[in-house]
Amino acid sequence: MAGKKKAKELFKRAYDAPNGFKINYCLVGDRYPVEEFIDGLTEEEQNLIMALLNLLGDQKGRLSTIKYKCLNINICGMVYEFKIRQIRIACFTRPDYNYNLIYGFKKKTNQWPKKHMSNMRANCKLFKEVEEKGI
Repeated sequence: MAGKKKAKELFKRAYDAPNGFKINYCLVGDRYPVEEFIDGLTEEEQNLIMALLNLLGDQKGRLSTIKYKCLNINICGMVYEFKIRQIRIACFTRPDYNYNLIYGFKKKTNQWPKKHMSNMRANCKLFKEVEEKGI
């Protein structure tokens, strides 16, 4: 049908490791907010994130707790946090061992600020709604 806009994919590939490990941006509403967040960072910060994603891919998802930890939240699946300096990116996993990036922000305190925790939960909820509709 002419003029009809193609639906966005539930996941957009962020990184493919040589060993088959995959990291995805999640569709939240009609956008990929982590991709937008990363695009807004400095080139140095983007390079640090890519280095971490490369390391994660090489390690098949096993990173030290210094750079990666479970937030003990089960919304879209168990939610984890990647840490690079003050940058935090929340993700969840699925049985195929892919990591799905759902929320990112720059952290200024040791704890996740309530505002960012609420925003991350809202992103997970929106993602689940889109997923259940089965794009």
